[in-house]
Amino acid sequence: MGEPIPPADAARSVDDELREWKASRKTPFRVPWRQLSLMASLCFGIASFVLPDSVNDAVNWLLYGLMAVSFYVGVTGRKKTKG
Repeated sequence: MGEPIPPADAARSVDDELREWKASRKTPFRVPWRQLSLMASLCFGIASFVLPDSVNDAVNWLLYGLMAVSFYVGVTGRKKTKG
């Protein structure tokens, strides 16, 4: 199997390994804007078909506008700037 590690060394190496792992995981959380905007366009499009006619008549063009804008944002994506 292998040589047993003395308890003091094992605890120290596990702590060091845990610190290194946490340091490597410190990347900032990034919101997936592209997927969110495409999902929003789907939801707005579905809402235009699912809502009752009395509600749909009032917000029909608003839903189509929101659907178009969110689809455009999702397709074009965010430009990454170097700086």
